[in-house]
Amino acid sequence: MRRRLLLATVVLSLGALLVPAVAPRAQVRPKVRYVRPFPPDVSIAWYYVALDKGYFRDAGIETDIVVGTLGSGGALQQVIAGAGEFASGPPDAMLNANAQGEPLVGFWQWIKVGIFGIQARKDRGITRIEDLKGKTIGVLGMASATRYAPLMMLARSGLKEGDVNMVVLGGGGAAYGPALARGQVDALGTWDVPKWVVETTAGDAAFRTQLVYFPASDYLPDIFTTTKKYYDTNKENLVKFLVAMQRANVDVVRDIDAAVKITGKYLPTVASADQAVMRKTVEIRASSLSPDGRFDYAAYERALPLYKEVGLVKADPQAFKLREILSNELAELVQKQLAR
Repeated sequence: MRRRLLLATVVLSLGALLVPAVAPRAQVRPKVRYVRPFPPDVSIAWYYVALDKGYFRDAGIETDIVVGTLGSGGALQQVIAGAGEFASGPPDAMLNANAQGEPLVGFWQWIKVGIFGIQARKDRGITRIEDLKGKTIGVLGMASATRYAPLMMLARSGLKEGDVNMVVLGGGGAAYGPALARGQVDALGTWDVPKWVVETTAGDAAFRTQLVYFPASDYLPDIFTTTKKYYDTNKENLVKFLVAMQRANVDVVRDIDAAVKITGKYLPTVASADQAVMRKTVEIRASSLSPDGRFDYAAYERALPLYKEVGLVKADPQAFKLREILSNELAELVQKQLAR
């Protein structure tokens, strides 16, 4: 009996030695996809700085950029459809979707000041908003803030969308200068970066002296939005993305030239472009970013009645639970992590 037990023990021991070792699985990092309304450019140099310096990797996530259909509304639809985890864009589309039963959450105030407006030609008889009646306005897309902000401005001046002709120029703003300079359009629904590009590079000097700009001062700036389902179950991943982004933003401000150079490694169009223009673009965007991502609820409470008045938001402003659909929770968590 003892002999049989000894034999069994030897066999089992040999069997254990013959079992191949199984290498531990490499941990798969979750991917956070950022949906933009047009192809990536130098204005998000922070993204490529974070990628190049390994800030996303250090945070424990993978990331990618998804190009949505033109316009912030189109990017938001991509997130709703599951093609990305979050999108950037003005809050009116998100608020309106929420009012119609689409559960979305704004989790970061990305831009701190209004950046949209209308750029027009004085030599086309435009010196005030009312003069746009009967004129052609070029926009990025029909589901874009470059359309929504002008609509609000027109309404404030007693005009309707039918009083103007809006045409889609697309191209992420690259077509703006040529279209305005050659007279294809009389005005542009624009934002800070292409506004500056048109003012400094479009047409000739005589053309540029005829430019006038009307800011959409009441139009709230861009936020980051995700679905409530993703927000409730993946807050940690969003915080990781935001921490990496904020680390990169510090680097961008510290050395804009280096940020442009890094971005050019990933985007050949940036490397081959006028570097002075690229630098100024990064400078403009860096100066417009919210330092801490917190929502100013009072600003939203002031804006909602106007949004309702001009038709950008359909629901009663009092029906919005702003502190639930625009959450400062992640902003607080990001600040705590950065302060460590």
